[in-house]
Amino acid sequence: MHNDFVAFGMYSGDPSPRSALHDRVIGSAHDEAGDPDEMALQYIQPGALEFLVQKALYHSAETVAPPQYAVFDVVGSPATIFNFNLDGLASAYCNYKHIVIEPHGHIDRLWFENDAYEYWRKATMAWDVMLPHITPKVLPAPEPPDLIRSLPYQRARHLFLRSPALIMVGYSFGKAGGGLDDSRSWQFFVDLLKAFPRPAFVLSPFPEELADTPRQALSSSDVFGIPVYWESLATCLAGAAGPSHGLPSTWCDNQLHDLIYQYERMVDSR
Repeated sequence: MHNDFVAFGMYSGDPSPRSALHDRVIGSAHDEAGDPDEMALQYIQPGALEFLVQKALYHSAETVAPPQYAVFDVVGSPATIFNFNLDGLASAYCNYKHIVIEPHGHIDRLWFENDAYEYWRKATMAWDVMLPHITPKVLPAPEPPDLIRSLPYQRARHLFLRSPALIMVGYSFGKAGGGLDDSRSWQFFVDLLKAFPRPAFVLSPFPEELADTPRQALSSSDVFGIPVYWESLATCLAGAAGPSHGLPSTWCDNQLHDLIYQYERMVDSR
C-alpha cells in the first residue's frame, strides 16, 4: 500500500482525517526529520486509503487452489469455515462443498478485476473520490459493537451446535498493541465454548498465547495449541489423502509418523 501511494506522486494538501482505519493502517504522524514518504502518508485521503487497503488485501483466484484451501477438498463435508480473511478466496475455492461464512465481508474485487482499474485508482488518489462499497465489509480496525448480532454470527451459533470441535487456523483475532481488534468475535467463540463445551484446537506457529486465554476463561484443558505452519501442514494432509476417499477417518502409527516426517521436511526447507 505504501509503495502504491508514494509511486503515484500526487498528494492532497490537507492532512488525513482521523478514522479507525487510518489509525490502524497509518498510525500517528512521524517526526518531521523522518522519512518524507512516511510523512506523505499522513495526507492520504479516505477514498485513497480504503482503495489501497482493499488492493493490498486483494489476491487473484487462480485456477488451481493453493494448498491452504485445496486441503478442504479432502476433508469431510460440509464443514463450516468461519473466515475472517477479506480476500474472498475461501468462498471462491470452498463454497461448493462447505459452508463458508464471512463475518467481516470481503473486498470489492470488481475494482481490481476491471479494465477501468487505473481510472478508479486515479479517481481515489488524485480527486479524493470515495468509491461506494459494493458489499458490506469490516476493514482493518476494531470491530463495531453490534457486529456479533449480525446474520453471520447467528448462522455460526446455529451451526456450532452440530460441530464436533472448533479449529482456529493461523488467526490472531487482529492482535494490535495490547489488545485484539476482533475482541468481540473472540468473546463470541469463548461464550460458545462455555455454553456448548467441545474440544478446541489452535493451529499457529506460536499458538500458546492465543490458546491459553480460553483455557483460563473456560477453566478447561480441552483447548489445545498445536505449533504448525498451516500451509505446510495443509500440503502434507492433501498429499496423504486417497484419490477417491479423502483423508482417512482413523490414522495408524505409521501414517502419523509419515505425515509428521513429511511436514518436518517441508518446514526445514522453508
